Amino acid sequence: LESLVHMLRSMGREWEVTGFMDPLAALEAVKGKEPDAVLSDQMMPGMEGSKLLEQVRVISPISIRLIMSGCVALDKLTLITSAHQYIAKPFNPGKLRDLIQRSFSAQERMINQGLQVVVTSIRSISSMPQAHHSLLAELEDNRSDGATISRLIGEDPGLSVKVLQLANSALFGPGYLVTNPMDAVNCLGTDIIVAVVLSQSV
Repeated sequence: LESLVHMLRSMGREWEVTGFMDPLAALEAVKGKEPDAVLSDQMMPGMEGSKLLEQVRVISPISIRLIMSGCVALDKLTLITSAHQYIAKPFNPGKLRDLIQRSFSAQERMINQGLQVVVTSIRSISSMPQAHHSLLAELEDNRSDGATISRLIGEDPGLSVKVLQLANSALFGPGYLVTNPMDAVNCLGTDIIVAVVLSQSV
């Protein structure tokens, strides 16, 4: 924690960075002053990072939420819904700085403050049951091609948002902006797509 705080402080002189060993103490600080961003580890004593960020989302919806972890299991992708970005450890300090700055830039482009609150507070977008059924059936067919899978994802807003979010995250992202379902499917692979579909149906 001390190393991360020191590293973040050195990245931007204008950044005011505070570290907390106790997730509950961090939540109290968020209640006292809404932060621009919250970066949490997933595995912590007393509370998982995903649960911490979910509470941050409620208390301070304008805050950018980032979660980091050494690994992520395909059946745990629902954890990412509480965060805007997922960072795999170990990570390059420069990439972390760029990720935070890109998140701030994206937020600043939404001039309307009411729109900012709505967008940053979104946890997930519901998907249609029929879309899940059709997509899972297609994924189980060994003859399926990427174009068909991408089309089915593109027809469902909830699945599209989640797939594009993951494809552009620091965990899976190829290093360039992924803007359509076809590129996202190529980036993530069918195993992860199946996990996303199952997580959205929970």
